[in-house]
Amino acid sequence: MSKKEHEVINDNQQAKNEPAAAEAAAQQPTEAQPQNDEAEQTVTITQEDMSNLVGALKKLMEEKEELEQAKTRLQADFDNFRRRTRAEKEEQTKFANRDLLLTLLPVVDNFERALAGAEGGAFKDGVEMIYRQMFAALTACGLEKIAALDEDFDPELHEAIGQTAGDPEQKGKVVAEIAAGYLYHGKLLRAAMVQVGA
Repeated sequence: MSKKEHEVINDNQQAKNEPAAAEAAAQQPTEAQPQNDEAEQTVTITQEDMSNLVGALKKLMEEKEELEQAKTRLQADFDNFRRRTRAEKEEQTKFANRDLLLTLLPVVDNFERALAGAEGGAFKDGVEMIYRQMFAALTACGLEKIAALDEDFDPELHEAIGQTAGDPEQKGKVVAEIAAGYLYHGKLLRAAMVQVGA
């Protein structure tokens, strides 16, 4: 084979191999091409950016603290409101019969007057039994009679409607009870009307 023929064969083989080599080269990754579609990117943060981020973080932390304090205050206010509402409701329930008792007190007074003026016998015994039964029911509801006779005059419990000259020992003491006073669950319902020694 001559030299010229040898060169022609080589040229033909190179021509055949070039498309295959080009194809193989296209399939192989190069340094410029990333191996996968998601390329890693490097983010450069400057000192100014970092200080801005730190400032924003501090501001957010302060706002968070303020919101937590506001939430705590709101929760405390709500708990106080709930406690106060419950106490008011209990108070209203406890004193719900106050007006009814005030209406019944003149009836109790009339029972006492009737018993004081009645002569002995079956009728007086019957009235006294009814009075005791009614007063026991009122006591069970929270009614309590105020002690007055021979007690020191107390302007919070007694209403003086007059003074009576008497012994020096009776000065400032209740010498006569005109109408009984009552407490309802420990609070004044009606002051006792009394005469005080002078």
